[in-house]
Amino acid sequence: MVMTTHLLETPGADLAYDVHGPLPTADGRPPLVMIGQPMDAGGFGTLASHFPDRTVVTYDPRGLGRST
Repeated sequence: MVMTTHLLETPGADLAYDVHGPLPTADGRPPLVMIGQPMDAGGFGTLASHFPDRTVVTYDPRGLGRST
């Protein structure tokens, strides 16, 4: 599964997120967003790999991991 990393820069915070798989999906289903607190996106790598047919988005909440 291909993963790309992105950074959303705003005046109050920079949020890092990863997109796993194709975007848009081949079948038109919306992305699956995995959210967990207080962990960053790194904790979802294995779980995201179980959905190879979906687009999975994971992110680092503000102040954790790569997000400031």
